[in-house]
Amino acid sequence: MTRFALVLVALALAGCGAASEEPAVPSADTVPAAAETPSTAVVVCGPDGAAVETPRVAASRDGVHVEIRNESGAERVLHVGAGESSQGEGFPAGTHARVWALPPGPATLTCDDPAGPPSEEPGESFEVVDPDGVWVPTALDCDGEVTSAIFDYVADVAGVQGEPVDVARDASEVDVARDDVVEPAGYPDAAEGTTVRVVRDGRAVALVGLMPSGDGGWLVTTVSRCADA
Repeated sequence: MTRFALVLVALALAGCGAASEEPAVPSADTVPAAAETPSTAVVVCGPDGAAVETPRVAASRDGVHVEIRNESGAERVLHVGAGESSQGEGFPAGTHARVWALPPGPATLTCDDPAGPPSEEPGESFEVVDPDGVWVPTALDCDGEVTSAIFDYVADVAGVQGEPVDVARDASEVDVARDDVVEPAGYPDAAEGTTVRVVRDGRAVALVGLMPSGDGGWLVTTVSRCADA
């Protein structure tokens, strides 16, 4: 009886030894967290052109936040291209902040001398990501030509009161059909204006740009439409 008890004790001790040799499972506190995508793109304009310090940037509800550091010692023009659109803006030396309506995907930029032509080099690039899915596409689904109109207004003109979607739906320049879906497009909290799109039979057939008026209303500034819609 005594010998049998000693054998059981030996087996138990052997099992404990085997268990102690198994690798420990790391706790949640010891696992390094994945790096978050920055919410501001950092662009440096130097004497030799542009450099991007953030290969990826997360869009916000009001657009893509960009920090421009003009370290060239003189004025520079920053040209940005994304999707089917492009824009340019001049910056004196120093650090500046902007919010641009760049769509998700690659964006390319150059820093140019305003006294000369835009650079023909491909420039630097970064990728805009939309982790929260706030962007609504502003591209038209046209099978043929696109017609566009731009509207100018005198100072202090009265705007149309109401929500942007309702203003676009009722605008005579848009010609919305009864079954069309009229909805916001672009970034929902864009500060410089808003874009509304008209969807017909699953296709985006019109885009309406609106800007806020001084009296709290809205003014239609641009209308782009599919000619075949």
